[in-house]
Amino acid sequence: MHQAGHTRHFVAVILVVTLVAACAPDRKSLPEGWREFTAEDPYNQLEWREEDPDRYLRVVADFDGNGEVDEARLLVSNDGHQMALFVFLARDRGHRSILLDKGPVANLGIARVEPGEYVTAAGKGYWEPKPGEPETVSLVNPAINYFKHESANSFFYWDESKDAFSRVWISD
Repeated sequence: MHQAGHTRHFVAVILVVTLVAACAPDRKSLPEGWREFTAEDPYNQLEWREEDPDRYLRVVADFDGNGEVDEARLLVSNDGHQMALFVFLARDRGHRSILLDKGPVANLGIARVEPGEYVTAAGKGYWEPKPGEPETVSLVNPAINYFKHESANSFFYWDESKDAFSRVWISD
């Protein structure tokens, strides 16, 4: 009986490891022309990145609320001149990559935002809200805090009504 308990435990561990591996985006399937930051990339060597185990380059969460693990990544172009924020949504045993933002390599990072109610930059009075611009945002799922170190930040969050990500500025 004792042997059977160990066997069941071993099988359960293998099943969990397999499921976690299946949920993570395949590193080989990065969008064409893009790569992960290396230790040699200057913007990966910034001291503030040491505060986060993923160096503020990766966030894992169920962003769209479908019960599967998604991943957001800051990637750098193969030539090292551009960086982009991609989300890899777990869908039907695969992943769909979505480009959320792209620009020159800069002092940018990403972090996880927990569900909750947040006051936006317009709601804080940084500027007069534009038509349709919310003064608060209520996050049902985790979101991505996309920020310039010690500067502005915005949230990318899954908007169920649009079946897509929306962006809202939190500070300027």
